[in-house]
Amino acid sequence: MSFDDLDDLDNPLSPATGPTRREVLAWSSAAAVGWLATPALVSATLSATAASAVEPMSVGYLLGSDLLSSYAGVSWQAAGRPEDGLLEVVPAVEIEAEAREYVLARVRVAGLYPHPEALGRLGLALTVLMPADGGTAPFYPWGVRAGTVRQVSPPIGFDVPLLADGGLELLLEVKDASSQLARATRPRVGALRTYGARFTSQGEKGVPRLRRGIYLLGTQWGMWETPTLLPPADKPPRLDRVSVVLAVEPILDRFDP
Repeated sequence: MSFDDLDDLDNPLSPATGPTRREVLAWSSAAAVGWLATPALVSATLSATAASAVEPMSVGYLLGSDLLSSYAGVSWQAAGRPEDGLLEVVPAVEIEAEAREYVLARVRVAGLYPHPEALGRLGLALTVLMPADGGTAPFYPWGVRAGTVRQVSPPIGFDVPLLADGGLELLLEVKDASSQLARATRPRVGALRTYGARFTSQGEKGVPRLRRGIYLLGTQWGMWETPTLLPPADKPPRLDRVSVVLAVEPILDRFDP
């Protein structure tokens, strides 16, 4: 799947018809009995999980993506460098902070870069930590199930009330199905890893900055720690940069249009 392919995918939950916070939390509870709700995900939060259980997530930011008028029906190549059409991705921890007090983030999980086949035997499960009384509640909006037949969740959009400090917390579980299948002949070291990130609009160092734009969540550490140029859609993609693609629109007031 290329960035152009992602433009053709409809957002089943547009901001105008998206879920309320109550609905989101109800869906999270329902998802707890589904395949996404592995024991690791059910118990995982950035606040309560032991530091050794959650590794830092490598997050890239597509330069120029904040200038796109919409994230649906617009060519992603419009965010490329005009001189050569390349897509420039920089570490999300290094982009300029906006220092605004956002209360809401509209998030669209658009799919994978470059395409699901590049995952190999990896399965993915994305968790969004929603504010709840006394802490956070996990919401499981999207994932890829590895197996004989790969199952990829469709694109989805939803609103996320931000945490008390204005943060947005995400977890990405990466499961190596090949290690699980071969467990009888080799140890399952590295079969399951969970990466976490807390986005913020504040000037905190070493934290991905929350602002309007397109983010790439790396499926392993180190993918987006340095500026990287991605080839245009008519060239072979970077198969070593498999990432979950998010479009994020922070909102100052939850009643903004």
